[in-house]
Amino acid sequence: MGKGTGFGAVLLCISLVGCSEGVHHNTSQPPIEKSSKIELKVVEIQPEEPTLLHPIKVEKGVKLDPIIEKDIMKKKAEQSTPIAGLFKTSLEPLLGNGKVTLNFSIQNVSGKDLEISHSSGQKYDIFVYNEQQDEVYKWSNNKAFTEALIVRSLKKDEKLAFAEEWNLKDASGESVPPGTYKIQIKGMITLKSGVISPDELTDTATIEIKK
Repeated sequence: MGKGTGFGAVLLCISLVGCSEGVHHNTSQPPIEKSSKIELKVVEIQPEEPTLLHPIKVEKGVKLDPIIEKDIMKKKAEQSTPIAGLFKTSLEPLLGNGKVTLNFSIQNVSGKDLEISHSSGQKYDIFVYNEQQDEVYKWSNNKAFTEALIVRSLKKDEKLAFAEEWNLKDASGESVPPGTYKIQIKGMITLKSGVISPDELTDTATIEIKK
């Protein structure tokens, strides 16, 4: 019993010495550290965009049905194409006493009542051209007209009749020389829908001024 205990003590001592030497051996060298990899990630910082006070709304286009689109284009073409057979404009100049009296009218010949309009107080204009086709007189020059939309009904076969005078003077107030002159009247009316053919609102007459 006593021998066993002593042998066990010797073994324990040897183990301790071995442990002590192992520890002493390890401390004589720098401790081994576990290596760890550190990854550095470069992050690019973008400048902050200014905040819009009023965000822009982007609306997606809507594709029309081809049949509907074709119908719309047809109606636009019809509205922009001059309509003929609606009006007849007539001018009758009378020369005498150093002036020309101009009687003219615009008649509804469409066969139905029409709603017409004037964009201002000016319902017509008058032009005079010499033999060289130079404009020597324009009735509306130096005249003021009210800025108002005037709408009225022009019944079937009804006429708008007017009368003006030309004193045989040009735009500068000088008497025109003898010769042949072309006088042209142009009506200034529009329709609620459609465009009137300009030829139907125009008429021309020729006069000869002698010495």
